[in-house]
Order: sequence, then structure tokens, then C-alpha cells
Amino acid sequence: MAVSYITGLTRSRSNSGSTSHRLKAYPILNGNHLVMYAGTPVKLSGGGLDVATNNAAVLGVAKSFAWIDKTTGQPQYSQTIPANTTSKNSGYLEGFNQPFALVDDNPHGTWIIASDLSVSAGQLGTLARVTNATAGSATTKRSQCELDPSGTAVSAGNAMFRIVDIFKISEITSAGGEDNSWNSPSTLFEVAFSNHLYN
Repeated sequence: MAVSYITGLTRSRSNSGSTSHRLKAYPILNGNHLVMYAGTPVKLSGGGLDVATNNAAVLGVAKSFAWIDKTTGQPQYSQTIPANTTSKNSGYLEGFNQPFALVDDNPHGTWIIASDLSVSAGQLGTLARVTNATAGSATTKRSQCELDPSGTAVSAGNAMFRIVDIFKISEITSAGGEDNSWNSPSTLFEVAFSNHLYN
């Protein structure tokens, strides 16, 4: 990864013309088996949120999480939620009696994501998969998912993204200079979800 501070999915823009990032609260089933981080692609499964897989209809990107701690009874607001979290039964937090997440579910949104290898402008318009969807940093509380444009044959049935642009930030070349040329290999891309639940 060329630019280490960009991790997970970071909102870029909206193809619908609106620049606002509207968030919607979605429930997470009590005891969900997976940890989730800010910047994680998510789907709906069994009436609650879960980490999205490559063949899933993606709902959007999780931004933050909330629940009532079972021991202290205190509200918890975080950019990550531990696996198997269960909200305290006797209370409601903002209308939920189970954990929930704020999700950017705009089907017209595009996202910046790091790739697990450098590829060129020839990849624009192609489909790509996600890798490390469940990985994240305990320090930054950000997802560490990455774009995977290689590997097994990528098709509409097993891809999460369509690459729509190269995202350039003055990359330093081996000679010490900056390289912002369009065709130079990059590890940062702007993507759209190829199979969004609401699109």
C-alpha cells in the first residue's frame, strides 16, 4: 500500500450530483460473530448488518457503531464494534435495543480504496474484488480492506467494485521525484459498488 494512512473505504463523491453524505442507522444482530470497523463494506443478512462478501448485494459502508454495554449499562459509541457484542436487554439507545451502525448507503457514492498491488490506467472500468474485508486496526479503528484487481477470474457474480478512476497523491518515485502522470501505476483507486442493494 503506497499511502498507508488511507485504509478501508473512504467516501469520495456522489454521481447523483449531491455532495452530502447522509447516514442511516441499521441494526446489528446481538452476538454477531464478526468485528466491524469504520470503512467496512456491509450487507444485510438475517435482518441485521454483516461484513459484505464479493458476491453480496452491498448495502454501503459502515461509519460508526453504538450499543449499550451489558456490564456498565452505559452507551458506547465507537468506530469499531467487537465480535459477539450484545446490547443490554433492558434499555434502548436511540430507539434500538441491539447494537447498530451508521451506514453511508448512497447507491451513487464512490469510494477511495487502496489496492493490494499497483496497476495502471488500463484497469479503469473493470471489475475488481475486495480482500481483507474483515481486517482492521485496533489502533485507528479503521478497516484494512483493499482492492484486489487480480487473482481468480473476476465477473459480475464475484466482484464487489467497478474501478472508475485513479486517485493520485504525489507518489514518490524510486528516483526521489513526484509522479502524478495519468498512466503511471497506482495503488489508490476510486471505485463504485458493482452490485449495490438499492441500485
